[in-house]
Amino acid sequence: MITALESRPESDLTLELVKGKLIHEYKRRQEAHKNYSSDTGLKVKYSNKEK
Repeated sequence: MITALESRPESDLTLELVKGKLIHEYKRRQEAHKNYSSDTGLKVKYSNKEK
């Protein structure tokens, strides 16, 4: 996101644009985290029985 903002002309960088980009990035990361958390898991069963 920083690179995208740095590549814009300084005259385009308004407070509303930067706030909008930050909010969009925050929501995108929240959604990605939610999908990651609910879609992954690991179940391990370990038995150390000697025969």
